Amino acid sequence: MYLKGLAITLLILGPLLVCIHIILAPYADVAVTAVVMFILLSLALYLVLKRLAIHPNRQLFLSVTMLNVLVKIIFTGILIFGYIQETSPPNNNFVLSVLAVYVAFTIFESWFMTRIAQSDATNKIP
Repeated sequence: MYLKGLAITLLILGPLLVCIHIILAPYADVAVTAVVMFILLSLALYLVLKRLAIHPNRQLFLSVTMLNVLVKIIFTGILIFGYIQETSPPNNNFVLSVLAVYVAFTIFESWFMTRIAQSDATNKIP
């Protein structure tokens, strides 16, 4: 389930990032960095939530979900400000690539978190 959703997300995100790169923001390096960062974050989230889905304390699942939002915001800010410090880009168009990756992975994570949360009573995690 996770890998299939990730593949679909990347298949949709890839052409979008190419269009952004060609038309508006030739900053492929930050886009690739953002994709790798969000893949690692979503994989970690998936592995943690997969275990918490069968935990008797359902509050932990919600807490990790909220923590994920905070971590994504912090890491995105670090990526943006770090990129500005390292490369001194002539404009801020590179943020479009980062925003596209952020939105795509937010949609993807919402999908797989919902699937995990709705896993059946036998605790079969998709």
